[in-house]
Amino acid sequence: MLEGLGFPVKFMGWIMQCVTSVSYSISINGETKGFFPAMRGLRQGNPLSPYLFVICMEYLSRLLHVLGLKENHAKSNIFLAGVKLGHRLEIENEFHFSTGVFPFRYLGIPLAASKVRVLNYQPLLDKIEQAIGAWTCQTLSYAGRLEILKTVVQGMCCYWLSIFLIPHAIIESIEKLCKTIVWGAAVRLAWPKMCKPKEEEGLGLIDFTDLNRSLLVKTLWDFHLKKDSVWIQWVNEFYLKERTIWEWSPPLTASPFFKSNIRIRDELVESARTTKFLIAKLESCTEFGKLNVSKVYDWIRAKAPIRSWGKHLLAPSITPKHSFILWIDSTNRIATMD
Repeated sequence: MLEGLGFPVKFMGWIMQCVTSVSYSISINGETKGFFPAMRGLRQGNPLSPYLFVICMEYLSRLLHVLGLKENHAKSNIFLAGVKLGHRLEIENEFHFSTGVFPFRYLGIPLAASKVRVLNYQPLLDKIEQAIGAWTCQTLSYAGRLEILKTVVQGMCCYWLSIFLIPHAIIESIEKLCKTIVWGAAVRLAWPKMCKPKEEEGLGLIDFTDLNRSLLVKTLWDFHLKKDSVWIQWVNEFYLKERTIWEWSPPLTASPFFKSNIRIRDELVESARTTKFLIAKLESCTEFGKLNVSKVYDWIRAKAPIRSWGKHLLAPSITPKHSFILWIDSTNRIATMD
């Protein structure tokens, strides 16, 4: 492909050397052990990846042109936001695509030119309900129901939580669905209690509000590091303009995405009391240059008193069914005839 685009032989040798000589090591207890070769070239996030992507797209465009393939106007739309009417008409006349309407779904999530409305989160709720409906929770043990929450529901939510600051009403709806999975119609215990770690007399489930903020902190940290990506560079050039993310105030014209991130930033600064302490705290949550979301989550969440017997009560060595019954008894929520 590089040869077909006319790149020099020496340059092609450099590129192939970068692609074919990639190797990784595994960190075990903080120490790196051994090396093994990569089977699929460069990993995501490598500085060279965007340039190779552009080269591949250019080659693909030329190939489509040679083959005589054309875009299907009936299946294509153009979406415009913040474009003046005159420019909009010029674009429509030039490309002859029908103009799409916001919001629309891309990679499973809604994209909108303005703030995403509560009703646009309905696909997420529908997906959770569909997953729940695939299991007959009445025939599952409590331990089995918890496993559905941990492996299915929480995984579905994680993608959305890493992109949007989810409205409180949607978080409550998700929590209600989760409690229905575990308890059925009779809710015996509040969700925050269930989300505490085992040593704090909880079930070790995830609090969606805290996880949402923890995942979005990762974006703030990328801005802080000014990572070498096209998007981060564009944000620094267009929005920050030589200011740090910790001192920048969003204008009224800023997108809802940036306003929500700044809102989280202000909450964290207030919690940490100073920006300097917040940065130091986030630095302590990094591993090998990357922010560890689990550590951020553990810092953000509300703590409860440690119970020395908590983690033993839900230990893997105990039959899950018996373990869960003991846990319910410890919270005085056993259903009896009393």
